[in-house]
Amino acid sequence: MANHTFEPLEERTFQYQNSLPPLPVPNLEESLSKYCDAVKPFLSQEEFENTCKIVKRFENGIGKELHQKLIERARVRKNWLEEWWLNAAYLDVRMPSQLNVNFGGPASYLEHYWPSKNGVTMDLVLNVADYYVFTPYVYPASWSEDNSFRQLFSLFLVTNIGALAIYFLFGGLSYYFVFDHSLMKHPQFLENQVRREIKFSMQSMPWISIPTVALFFAEVRGYSRLYDNIDSSPYGWFGVILSMISFLFFTDMAIYWIHRFLHHKLFYKRFHKPHHLWKVTTPFASHAFHPIDGFMQSLPYHIYPFIFPLHKITYLGLYIFVNIWTVSIHDGDYRVPTFLKQIINGSAHHTDHHLYFDFNYGQYFTLWDKIGGSYKNPSSFEGNGPHDHCKKLKEDGESSRNGNANYQKFTENGKNK
Repeated sequence: MANHTFEPLEERTFQYQNSLPPLPVPNLEESLSKYCDAVKPFLSQEEFENTCKIVKRFENGIGKELHQKLIERARVRKNWLEEWWLNAAYLDVRMPSQLNVNFGGPASYLEHYWPSKNGVTMDLVLNVADYYVFTPYVYPASWSEDNSFRQLFSLFLVTNIGALAIYFLFGGLSYYFVFDHSLMKHPQFLENQVRREIKFSMQSMPWISIPTVALFFAEVRGYSRLYDNIDSSPYGWFGVILSMISFLFFTDMAIYWIHRFLHHKLFYKRFHKPHHLWKVTTPFASHAFHPIDGFMQSLPYHIYPFIFPLHKITYLGLYIFVNIWTVSIHDGDYRVPTFLKQIINGSAHHTDHHLYFDFNYGQYFTLWDKIGGSYKNPSSFEGNGPHDHCKKLKEDGESSRNGNANYQKFTENGKNK
């Protein structure tokens, strides 16, 4: 009776579980071949050929690494699939589904099993470059897109090409449509200055990009706090907006102190003085830095996402905005709404920094200059700026020419008499 109560008379469900052979890992090439055969009926010929190319790249690239990890997993587990299937696919997702359901496919209820990878901003640009340029035309098929050396080299190319594109696009637009070319007649405007600014910038950018690429690489590898879904924001959309504001204030504060540090006598002559060669700047002076100076002043932008959470699209947008702002404070356009003149560190403030050296170190705002005792009301707001000097020179020149003309007329009249 006891045996009938506590021991089943029929075979138990998992009675022979331990006698089963280990679950083999399918051959990678065969699995991918079967995948192509499975999708072929649903694709056009062109779509099928493109799919096969992608599958081939996967097989020769990251697919090998993933397959090897499955083999290693199978060495220490009798059934390498059981944990994922039982826990994720069966126990956690208890919902009706069709028999041919693919639990590895895209579905909203499975997002928490494959969460978005943090710390990837440059992947947006890098993936586009890989898909359209690098993979089909530059790198051999055997070089995985996830290869560290390939990523570093790609980031170097993308960073430099992107920096040059932003520099010439926004610098050129500002130079031709915003910059007042009468400033080129200012006594402190150098001979061939525009050409020299561009040459200096192009020589510096590749060197500035080297440490910058190292930081971008750390982002791509997931070491920053960047995220790509609003759901990952601590406070949703409000958190995204808050991060934009905090980014501006954090970088403004950090750049103020770095900039002021670079004006110290131990560092100024060697690193920062080249940028002060341009007293009356054009938009093309915006990136004309010594490489160490340029990287140090850009560093706060790059370290922010390693300290604070930031949406990666927001970060990319802010990165472009920062470059545009840098162009704008060198464009000689001093127009600012009256109520913002004491708040925004615009072109008028930065022009005085170039002219008078020890004032207006800030990037966006005047806050830290006022705290640090380095604020100076722009001379342009007081009628004594570069435009005013050029205007006075023009008036003096006209007066001189008029005076010479009158004198010549007077002497000629005297001779006639």
